[in-house]
Amino acid sequence: MFTWHCFACAILVGPIATTSAQLAYEPVTPCTLLRAGRVLDVHTGSEAAGQTVIVEGDQIVGVLPTSVTPVKPGDRVLDLTAYTVLPGLIDVHTHLTMANDFDPFYEVTITPAKEAILGVENAKTTLEAGFTTVRNVGANDFTDVALRDEINAGHIPGPHMQVSGPELGITGGDMDGNLLPYTYHYQAEGVANGIPAAHAHGAQAILWAFEAGVDSIEHGSYLDQAGIDMMLKHGTYLVPTAYLIDWVQQYCNLPALYRKR
Repeated sequence: MFTWHCFACAILVGPIATTSAQLAYEPVTPCTLLRAGRVLDVHTGSEAAGQTVIVEGDQIVGVLPTSVTPVKPGDRVLDLTAYTVLPGLIDVHTHLTMANDFDPFYEVTITPAKEAILGVENAKTTLEAGFTTVRNVGANDFTDVALRDEINAGHIPGPHMQVSGPELGITGGDMDGNLLPYTYHYQAEGVANGIPAAHAHGAQAILWAFEAGVDSIEHGSYLDQAGIDMMLKHGTYLVPTAYLIDWVQQYCNLPALYRKR
């Protein structure tokens, strides 16, 4: 699956793979040639006109001026001369097998089969929006693993996926959901204790996560200056999911208490 996308106009993250100065047109096997009207160079912001992206197998092996990339026998040519081509976007916090439905009744009617079907729909939508790689940070019953495998097998369209299986957190933490009496004691499948598990909401929890050596913080709710200083010291990544906050505030009709928080 190619890691490029075609937009008339788009915002981009991620590096361009190869420039014309780095490669002569030498592939001997049949290639796919993406004849682009323009190609965005993410290092400089320039949009070079009349470029061809050369794909050999499932790898981009070069980006050269169209004038020096003739069609060889067996090559496949895609005419994208009316478009600007750019590297695929990467979303590092997704839940592709879930839905934007926070009705409590919906929560008790969802099944693994429904989540798997939602994943197929959302994967296609995500890919067509220009995201060719995602980091899926939680799914029930390992539906994200099945979705990834089916995409990799070429059975359904979707982005490259890094998956976690269940959402991971400590006992009693954000991912546990264990608020039932002892008689009905329940532990969510993603509960994991120890240094590798971190899904932190709250300034002190975030500081503890840094001290334990985690690589990234998801959401970072109530992150304070002490936490920011610790992140800079340890080189820790923050995935703020700010768009999610905007969406919830706009569409979820939050009670006053939650809106204030």
